[in-house]
Amino acid sequence: MIQKECIKIEAHAQETLQALEKGRVILISSTQEGAPAGMTIGWGHLGIVWRKPIFIAYVRPSRYTREILDASGLFSINVLPASMQKTAHYFGSISGRNEDKFKTAEVATEEGVTIKVPHITDATVVYECRVIYSQGLDEQKICDEVKHICYHIGDFHMVYFGEILACLTPPSQIKED
Repeated sequence: MIQKECIKIEAHAQETLQALEKGRVILISSTQEGAPAGMTIGWGHLGIVWRKPIFIAYVRPSRYTREILDASGLFSINVLPASMQKTAHYFGSISGRNEDKFKTAEVATEEGVTIKVPHITDATVVYECRVIYSQGLDEQKICDEVKHICYHIGDFHMVYFGEILACLTPPSQIKED
């Protein structure tokens, strides 16, 4: 069971950034009917923008999850433990357009606390977010080196600023001041 805690982005920043680097973070959004769409992300930021705790996520326009995210304006960021590395790899390699990744991978989810988007039951940290700004990257402003490494086929990311409405952690991980 995951419990809501006071939003202190610094409390889980290191764990979140390490999981991003290792490819163990899954972004989930859901359709109006409640069907979840999830994908592994490797790029993201935690910070304060406009006096709000923010998670910034990057999603390529070609991804199915982007369609769902654009329609709902809500997402959860799920930091997975090392034991779920294979699950994270699977979520990053299969499209949800034609397959229910949650069912196939037998990933248990729970209802969101503050938003109508589920989160992964076994995640070590979950950020529930509401999109407050989004914009596509301007390819003209990206240096050639980055374009060559990250965008050799185009498909420039959309950038989503998600206001963190809740930070959820297992009771054993909540840190007191």
